Amino acid sequence: METKSLYTILGIRPDASVDQIESAYAELLHQFKDGSEANPGGDDRIRLIATREAYAVLSNPAARQQYNQKLFAPQTFDSQPEIIYRVSDSWSIPKLLVIGSFLIGSIWVYNNSVAEREKLRIELEKNQIKLQNETQNRQEAVQQTQLNRHQELQKTVQENAIRENALRESRETDYRLQQLAQQEAREKQQEQQREEAKLRQQKNDAERQIEKERQAVRWLQNENQRNNYRYR
Repeated sequence: METKSLYTILGIRPDASVDQIESAYAELLHQFKDGSEANPGGDDRIRLIATREAYAVLSNPAARQQYNQKLFAPQTFDSQPEIIYRVSDSWSIPKLLVIGSFLIGSIWVYNNSVAEREKLRIELEKNQIKLQNETQNRQEAVQQTQLNRHQELQKTVQENAIRENALRESRETDYRLQQLAQQEAREKQQEQQREEAKLRQQKNDAERQIEKERQAVRWLQNENQRNNYRYR
């Protein structure tokens, strides 16, 4: 006696790999397509549905894990007994109906679980996107603030450089003007000294000339006096 499960429908072991599940499902589909497994009783269509339902559950890792937990869970008095069938070569309609009902229930539970997980996943993605947008907005705001500060700093540096250049040029201009004024003052003073020296020289020359003329007059006067005494 063997428990009829999704694994026995596909003809695989419970520890079968994903590749083995794919291979068994493909082989069964090929058999149904070729008609090699056709049932004279007309229940091959139900077997095909059961095969597809079994593959749908076992090919999904999450659904397979949930199914395994239910399939291999320890039996209790309150739990429903597993559906047990005697292995035989014939597939009766009642058996397939029970398996179909079981599979439909499993699919319903799985779909509900998938829907909840999908809802949670979508909500989580929305929250992640919202958080990423907020983080990106904060980063952009910080970058914009840093950029504004950098631009203001550059502007301040440029303004300071312009003021320093203007101040330096003003000091250099003042220094050149001061040098020119001092040079003009020295030249003027030198010219004035030359004029004064020239005037002093002219005055001295005039005084010497006057002194010579006085001496000449005195000599003439003395000569006249000597001549007067002589002719007396």
